[in-house]
Amino acid sequence: MLYNSTQNAKEVVSAAQAIAQGISKDGGLFVPQEFPKYDENTFKALLKTDYKGRAKKVFSDFLSDFTEEEISDCVEKAYTAQKFGGENPAPISYCNLDGTTLNILELWHGPTCAFKDMALQILPHLLTKSLKKKYDGKTVKYLAQVCQTQQAGKGSFVPGRFAMTCCVQDIQFVGMPCRYDDYKSLEQRSWINITAKVNVKYHPIYKGQTPDSTGPVLTAISVEPGEKPAQDVVMFS
Repeated sequence: MLYNSTQNAKEVVSAAQAIAQGISKDGGLFVPQEFPKYDENTFKALLKTDYKGRAKKVFSDFLSDFTEEEISDCVEKAYTAQKFGGENPAPISYCNLDGTTLNILELWHGPTCAFKDMALQILPHLLTKSLKKKYDGKTVKYLAQVCQTQQAGKGSFVPGRFAMTCCVQDIQFVGMPCRYDDYKSLEQRSWINITAKVNVKYHPIYKGQTPDSTGPVLTAISVEPGEKPAQDVVMFS
């Protein structure tokens, strides 16, 4: 399945590219060119599976450039009993209201007790695999903000962006550790244009977030001052 930008239908990318890139260069969101068709038999089959099984089916239909093993690994690592308090990440409760039975889907069992956990717990896993497919060993150049943190490791900082998946309350900084000898010269939260080589490998910053604590680790080739964009928060939908 391929994806188009909402701002430019001529921009076509794979699922892995859409996940890795976040938003299109023109600021648009990536949407599927078409949607899978689910018939009665599809829904009957889904009824026989648990939440993880349904998630694997839906993700496989929308992320066609991921293997079955990759999808399964992401789902199993994201929706664990440890993170969601049980084997069913999103149980259904039944409530009687004036003689009417209500089916209530509980989306608050994740680490932050918010529905956004359903997306944010699997996103790092999908992102790691997407980056490896698209960028491992390659050189990237992008606009980022500087985050000086000890979590980046010795001689490193984190270039990234503030991102929002739903609303203002869930804005968080998303970035990757980057090795840069002159990192101390960079001002906190300043904007930079960075060119760096990407390697997907182990780094302590990914501990508990991605399989085997692996993720994209950058090695800076050049770092130059950048201009603050008109929209400084990246939005995922």
